[in-house]
Amino acid sequence: AEVWPTRATAEAIADAAEGVDHYEGADSIVCLTCGSGEDDELMLLCDGDGCEAAYHLLCVSPPLSAIPRGDWLCAHCCGG
Repeated sequence: AEVWPTRATAEAIADAAEGVDHYEGADSIVCLTCGSGEDDELMLLCDGDGCEAAYHLLCVSPPLSAIPRGDWLCAHCCGG
């Protein structure tokens, strides 16, 4: 099942890439696709310069079964 970004998700990605932290002071990271902070051990964190985007493995398209080795970039940071 593909996950299509919503307008709110696209805005959150752009804000994350610009270093805007909507969750300042929050105890957990929140997925930009589903909005949940649960299962943070299954969360991908973008390694882009200053980007704070986070996604669950199953919330990216295509979904991933494991956290990839090395750097991982969100769609905004990798130009996709």
